[in-house]
Amino acid sequence: MAEMTGCFALRSMGFEQLGGQIRMLIRVEGSGRVVSSHPEDSTVGDRDVERCVRRVILGTRFPRTQGGGEAEIHWAMTVDPPDSVREPMTWSPERVARVVRLRRDRVRHSCNLDSGVQVTAYVSRGGRVLRAGAASVEATDDEVLDCVASRVQRWRMPSSRRGAKVTFEIG
Repeated sequence: MAEMTGCFALRSMGFEQLGGQIRMLIRVEGSGRVVSSHPEDSTVGDRDVERCVRRVILGTRFPRTQGGGEAEIHWAMTVDPPDSVREPMTWSPERVARVVRLRRDRVRHSCNLDSGVQVTAYVSRGGRVLRAGAASVEATDDEVLDCVASRVQRWRMPSSRRGAKVTFEIG
């Protein structure tokens, strides 16, 4: 658990507002070895944190499964920013729907996206995307999720009076 929390702590040094929930889908073979893991849901908004949590899980050893078959685990953790930090406003997906509609096809094409991806982004007052993370219920590999987050970080979002955080779908 300390390693998981460390994933957040390291990144939050440069971005104090970092926080959210990440839910991982973990597949374990009968021996207890992790076969695969990926974020199936995340409001963290930072691909480095999501990849770090995945790496920690891939290195974790679970007890043998009963009967020796493969097991599927859904595991979640939530980390909040420090109390001293003013959290960003939370926007509804409708606030960025026009931007997503205009840019999603290009992301789908350039990232070879064939399933829906959930994106969480931190947006500056001026509309610049500061950080972005991505998750998918489908077993999407890191390269696809990295590509989606990277493309979204180039977007211009609506401006506001203070920083914001928004979660939306690219389907």
